[in-house]
Amino acid sequence: MIASPVAEGGDGGRPAGEVERTVREMVATVLSVSASDVDPDLALTDCGVTSVELIDIAVRLEALYAVQFDPADMRALTCRSLAGNVIRLCAGPKATAD
Repeated sequence: MIASPVAEGGDGGRPAGEVERTVREMVATVLSVSASDVDPDLALTDCGVTSVELIDIAVRLEALYAVQFDPADMRALTCRSLAGNVIRLCAGPKATAD
């Protein structure tokens, strides 16, 4: 398991597209590029995200969605798969990430 919920609740009710857009904007922010320049199906490290930036993204996700991710396990995730993991974790305490 690469992630865990911090507390019950969160934004499990948000549409998947909105969570994906938010994750994509986070990645774009840490890379100092436009969100449209971030391929949602490309691994974060292939987008140019460094290990330090993965930590930044993990901290932002925790603050916004109350979920925790191990930045080392995020390396191969895409924006789309990361958003999917956030949604599953926010859905309830028994949800787990792939």
